[in-house]
Amino acid sequence: MEVGRGPARAASGGKRTCRHVTGKWRVRRPRPTRKNTESMHELSLATALVEQVQRVCDTEQAVAVVSIRLRIGALSGVDRESFAFAFPLVAEDTCAAQAKLIVEEVPAEILCEACDKQTAPGKMFLTCGACGSNRVRIVAGRDFQIVSVELREKTAG
Repeated sequence: MEVGRGPARAASGGKRTCRHVTGKWRVRRPRPTRKNTESMHELSLATALVEQVQRVCDTEQAVAVVSIRLRIGALSGVDRESFAFAFPLVAEDTCAAQAKLIVEEVPAEILCEACDKQTAPGKMFLTCGACGSNRVRIVAGRDFQIVSVELREKTAG
């Protein structure tokens, strides 16, 4: 047995353990990290986007999507890299498979209730850029919007 590790940790091969409510030792399972859960969020957003674009294609009887223009806010919680990675995977074998994804980033803006000024938030917290108050309301930057979808129509003939 290794010094300072306890019998349960030594028995589990050095893995982290904890005492369960019953008093028995068990091996802790790793918790999902933020990075693991982020990609799932972007994957579901990409799936919803492709489903909406597919409905537009069907309604307009288009052959394919040329481009999709999105507005994504700084405070939307969407990781641009993960979303850009997930989109082509989800769009495969759909009308959006060859679509160009154009993302316009929307900066965060807050309205201060103390000084009534609209500014960019502080770097660490949502505080007024003018007076430093934390009595603020987010007015821009939570966006996740489809601005436009450019379609390629069926050719006559």
